[in-house]
Amino acid sequence: MGHEIGFFSEIYAQIDPTVAKLDLNPKQMPPDYVAAHPDWSGVSEARQMERVTAFTRRFAYLLEGLELDEQAPGSSWTPRRLLKQMQRHYNEHTANVKKKFELPDWPGKSP
Repeated sequence: MGHEIGFFSEIYAQIDPTVAKLDLNPKQMPPDYVAAHPDWSGVSEARQMERVTAFTRRFAYLLEGLELDEQAPGSSWTPRRLLKQMQRHYNEHTANVKKKFELPDWPGKSP
């Protein structure tokens, strides 16, 4: 989610300066990592992902006319590579969550 909004807002901001570049990525390495919203439930996290998707789609018209295999303005990504990376990245996260369901101490499982 953080990468999606970061990469797309970076491109959108280069094309239209009224769109801000957004960085929602947390610091990743302990001891620096602090959850931005430790009180969020899974539902809250899903809503945040929906908001990011809505942002990405809202400004997608700015991508019109860009060559799929040429670097997007202000980015090291081509639109095609970025879309493939987002698909791969979300698939990795989904697979990791599914693995958590198999843990013996996963909430909702009885002993």
